[in-house]
Amino acid sequence: MSHNYVVTANKPTNVTHALVGCFTGPNDLNLLVSRCTRLEVYLLGEGARRRPFPQPSHLSTTSHLPGARADGLTLVHDVGLYGRVATMQLWRPAGRDRDMIFLSTERYQFCLLSYDAEAREFVTEANGDISDKVGRRADSGQIALVEPNHRMIGLHLYDGLFKVIPAAPGGKLQDAFNIRLDVPCRRPALPTPRRARPDAQAPRPPDRGRSSPLWTSPSCTAV
Repeated sequence: MSHNYVVTANKPTNVTHALVGCFTGPNDLNLLVSRCTRLEVYLLGEGARRRPFPQPSHLSTTSHLPGARADGLTLVHDVGLYGRVATMQLWRPAGRDRDMIFLSTERYQFCLLSYDAEAREFVTEANGDISDKVGRRADSGQIALVEPNHRMIGLHLYDGLFKVIPAAPGGKLQDAFNIRLDVPCRRPALPTPRRARPDAQAPRPPDRGRSSPLWTSPSCTAV
């Protein structure tokens, strides 16, 4: 009786997402790289910060992490993930002195990761399932957006639906809900209210049996 043992021989090398933020410490500048099923955290050294490119003013030139190089990038962590990363964003609610990582996988699972500097390990702040039982998956793939004031996270996962994950004042994520997106025009449009004329006729419902396009709307202005 024969058995097959399947294992990945090499780590993935293609970069799917990359972010820059303060993850390992409030005064650290980190490069966060997602390589399909792995997450890498790099630390920017003192010598590299002196080079002529924009730097946040609150960052110091020393690091509390042992083994950090004085110049260039130092690999701090390289961890595997149970899933392929579909979206990755930085999340820093009010009261936090460092960034957290929000990421979702292609199987519609999400997690919110922070970093414990003393234990030098990741901490899962929140995780869950963001899939819906109904809906057609978006052709453009998953899209994640963070509200500028970090009060909510928006996700476009299915056609015609926009998922919102609100956050409490302390930054804790709450139950998500969906907002339906009805786009009556072929191009992105803004609805503009119009006053009906006294002699105007009531609009007729569209004839489903005709082959004329049903996306044209006289009450929409394309932008």
